[in-house]
Parts: sequence; structure tokens; C-alpha cells
Amino acid sequence: MRSTHTSLLFIMVAASVAAISCSKSNSNSTAPRPEPGTLEMRLALLNSAAELQAREHGLLLDTIGELKTSVAGFQTEPDTARQAWSAVAMATQRLEMMQVGPAALPNEALGGQGLRDEIYSWPLVNPCRIDQELVKNDFTAVNALAVNARGVDALEYVLYAASDDNACAPNLAINTDGSWAALTSEDIAERRAAYATALVADLETRATTLQSTWEDGFRTELTDPQNGEVYGSTREAINALSNAMFYLDTTVKDLKLAVPAGISGCAENTCPASRESKFANITLVVIRANLEAFDAMYHGGDRGDEAAIGFDDLLISIDASELHNDMVTAIDGAYTALDAAGGNMFAALESDPESVVAVHTAIRAITDLMKTQFLSVLDLDLPQRAEGDND
Repeated sequence: MRSTHTSLLFIMVAASVAAISCSKSNSNSTAPRPEPGTLEMRLALLNSAAELQAREHGLLLDTIGELKTSVAGFQTEPDTARQAWSAVAMATQRLEMMQVGPAALPNEALGGQGLRDEIYSWPLVNPCRIDQELVKNDFTAVNALAVNARGVDALEYVLYAASDDNACAPNLAINTDGSWAALTSEDIAERRAAYATALVADLETRATTLQSTWEDGFRTELTDPQNGEVYGSTREAINALSNAMFYLDTTVKDLKLAVPAGISGCAENTCPASRESKFANITLVVIRANLEAFDAMYHGGDRGDEAAIGFDDLLISIDASELHNDMVTAIDGAYTALDAAGGNMFAALESDPESVVAVHTAIRAITDLMKTQFLSVLDLDLPQRAEGDND
């Protein structure tokens, strides 16, 4: 039973939400939108989401620290540096699903600052731009480069490039003026190592900025939305979490899976060149990291952690246990499909493309539930980027 203090708090917060939600809401409605579940449940969900995000920020910085050490010996122990990069990539891929506030683009989320692209900008990565920087051989101002020449994806190319060839078209200057041809294998290896060192230092700065921006203000915006400047109600803050989870639909399903598998956006039977992580070749592994992050967002943290309050608890609290069970079944089905396809998308597309299609189908089972019952039951809005998607 609630204490008298809790009951009074509920009344005060409810009155505050009713007074300010119209001025902050993105909705055209002149009245406050319904709030799913109890206030206590909604606030607990937001606090768990904030704690999960903080944990993932810390993990990213920890893995970057290990990569910083490993990159120093890249020329003599490349596999060690590549393994450390893989750990950074997994941490980054989990945060891909958590683009709430500062990480998100300003035109896609309340409080968005575009900090995600500063860390990982796929599919904007441009290997040719990276090779052009190798020719210049000046890595003192990596922070001033466009996002397609730095970040986790640029590091992948630098650390995994398999030959002394460059990725630029024959008619571009580094090929027509002989500047690339003048480089020896030793020159290329040394410059890649130097570029990698500069990239990791820049990446550490960017990840630190994301963490501090979150901890020094935005975390409170999420956990106490009715008293902040970004959201007008707990419902709007929860909708921001839901919107971030639609990364599974618009990016994982539609870009990472549908295009390489030839389902859409591909003129051939398959388009393996369109896959993510072409150089490390861990496309399906990073998709699994995306799914694990979606799972954690849905459950408010690790499954089985009773202290974590997520959408699962919210659904159960409003008598939508059947939908919760369907969500868990769909998530588990996606894990099963990924296990069957293996971690190497290129190999899967060569030998068993239907296994990749099966992953797409399994992910779609989740996103179909999200677009229909999930949003309807919780009275949440579909993010604009997901509108009109029928794949």
C-alpha cells in the first residue's frame, strides 16, 4: 500500500504533468495524453533505462581504454588490436539501440545532439577518405575530419585493411598523381598504425563527451521528465525509449539485413557489398549485439534482474501479459535465427542466403508487434522515420 507521502507525490506530479505537457509535447492535442500504468511504474522504468544507459557508456569507455593500449603495438601484434577493436564495436552496437537524447540526431529525438555519429557513423564510412588521409600523413587534427573518416567504423578499415591497395577510384588524385603508388608497404603500415592511434584518442574524447553530457544533465531529464526541459511527461520520456528501440526496425531490419539479403534496395539476388562491418566481417555478430541491447531495453536491464524495471513490467502491470509473452517469444526467435545463420554474413549469403532472410523474418516478427500492439496498448507514437515501412 502506498504511504501518504507517496500518494501526495502522485497527486502533485499528476497535476504538474497536466499543466505543462501541452507546452512541451510534440502532439497536436490540446489535452494531456493518457499515461500507461502507474506513475511509480513509469518512473521506475525510466530510472532503469537511465541506469542501463550509464552502464553501457562506462563499458564503451573501458573497452576504448583497452584498445588504446593495444593499438600502440598494432604493427607487431595486429590480432591483439583487432580483438580490442571488436570489444569496442560490440559496446558501440549496444549503444546503437539506445539513442535517447544527446546521442540521437536533433531532427529525430527531443534533446538530440547527434553525438552518435561522432562515435560511429555507419553507413556513412568512406574508406577512400581514410586512404586520402594516409597520403597526407598528418594525423594531428583527426577531430576536424568529417565523421566518415573517423570513429569506430574508420578504425575497422584501418585495422583490418587486407592489402596495400587503396579504396579510391582510379581517377582520383591519390591514384592519378602517383602519391599512393609512391608509398611502400612499410609506409602504409606505419601510417595506418599512426592513424589508428589518432583515431582511438579522438574516439575516447567523443565517448567521454557522450557520457558527461548524459550524466551532467540529460540523465535527470529522463528520470524526472515532468520537472525538466526536454519532456513534458513520463509518457513522452517513455516514448523516447520506444523510439530508440525502433532502430531494430529502420536500421537492423531495413538496412543491415534487407539490403544485403536482396529483400529490398538491391538489384541482384543478394548484395553482400552493402553489409555492415565488411572488413572485420562480423555483420551478424554485431546484429546480435543490437538484439541483445533491444532485449535489455525491453526488460530494463538484464533478464532475470528483479531490480530492473522495463516495458515487460509495464505491460504486465496493465494486464497485457499476453503481449509481453509474444514479445519475448519473438525476441527468442530472433536469437535462434541468428544462431542458425552464424556470424559471417558474407559466407551465409554465399552458401545459404535463406538463413539471412530467416533472420530478417524473425526480426520483423518483433517489429511488427512493436508497430501494432505494443504502441497501441501503451498509447505511444510511431517514430517518423518508421512510418510507411512495409518490409
